[in-house]
Amino acid sequence: MKKKSSRFFCVLLISFLSLNNAVAQSAAMQLKEKLTKFDAMKSDFTQKIISSNGTLLKQGKGTLIISRPGKVIWEASAPDKEKIISNGKTVWFYTPFVEQVSIMNYSLAIKGSPFMLLAGANAKIWSQYIVLKENNKFTIKDKTRSSNKNIYIVTFDKTDNIKEFSRIEPSGQRSSYVFNVDTSYKKPSDKLFEFKIPKGVEVDDQR
Repeated sequence: MKKKSSRFFCVLLISFLSLNNAVAQSAAMQLKEKLTKFDAMKSDFTQKIISSNGTLLKQGKGTLIISRPGKVIWEASAPDKEKIISNGKTVWFYTPFVEQVSIMNYSLAIKGSPFMLLAGANAKIWSQYIVLKENNKFTIKDKTRSSNKNIYIVTFDKTDNIKEFSRIEPSGQRSSYVFNVDTSYKKPSDKLFEFKIPKGVEVDDQR
């Protein structure tokens, strides 16, 4: 149930750390400015996973809600139902099909996941990456430039809403999430991000 793609895409970018490279610093600052324009976001999304040779491996869809910092609801409706909820302190990974929920501390759940740059990353996480910009597309690379690291791409539309988030693995496989942002959405109550565990569900508490 702990799917890397779902965990990876359950959260989003808000902090900035000065980078040594002047170009990367400028791009990171511009990315932060775009992200700080919203306190909350709600969007439907579609997902595609494409192999290195262009073969479509998987399609999916769902809904994402973010309230910065650190509050997230990621609900996949297809092909498999899955729900991830974070209140900024605790993260619940719930898979209805197997009737199981895993619980983790927020700090552990986001470790090594640059997608947290969208919902509540701190300066320490930012320090691990270099940001490059081309028009409204921002590419996030591991600072070590290791060949076995993923590359992440955030694309904005003309009104600065997040349009797409992609991950390119060292093998060349690409996971892309395209968003359809609800521009009228207002910041919700924090109560929305508290998960009540359904009766009879197996609990794997890793805190």
